[in-house]
Amino acid sequence: MLLDASTESQTDRRPLAPSVRVTSLAYKYAEPRALRSIRDVDFRNLRVVVFDAEGKPAGRFPLRNGLLERSTVVGGEDLDLGDVYYFKGAHNENEKALVELSWLSCGGSCSQSGYLLVFELRRGELFAIQQITYDLQAPGALDRFFPQSAVLTVLGRTADDSPHCCPKSLDEVTFDWTRNGFQVRSVQRLLLLKSD
Repeated sequence: MLLDASTESQTDRRPLAPSVRVTSLAYKYAEPRALRSIRDVDFRNLRVVVFDAEGKPAGRFPLRNGLLERSTVVGGEDLDLGDVYYFKGAHNENEKALVELSWLSCGGSCSQSGYLLVFELRRGELFAIQQITYDLQAPGALDRFFPQSAVLTVLGRTADDSPHCCPKSLDEVTFDWTRNGFQVRSVQRLLLLKSD
């Protein structure tokens, strides 16, 4: 499948497609403590918390070497740590960490989601301050982050009536970092073309 030139465009005045969800958080981790820098956090071996659309903890997943600890796996679940990016933004803020996670869950069928969690330190304690979630089950679904400019782009499967097996399009959402977290700059729909 190939991406076609965009056929629909929208700005942040319209709601995002449900396939890309942004949730503001103020979740304090009990451990680790007394940190001097966000770079001291061992994200590869952290008990990661993911959140529902209201910002309430929806699951706690212990990572070991960047993977979901096997002794905690239920059925066909898998959670993998991707990249960890460190950035400050344009307002001379304390350094933040953007952490990529990929979640795969299989039962009768499989679903795959991307989680982007933003972390910061407050008085030596670790806080999750924002989560961006998107559907990874389409060719070309991914995220790209540029730490120098703090611009984030997410390509997530559009939440539409297409069958589970056969996505029709991706939503490309571009975010800029502000003091209040990632804010949507633009959303563009990209059609997926079937290859012959």
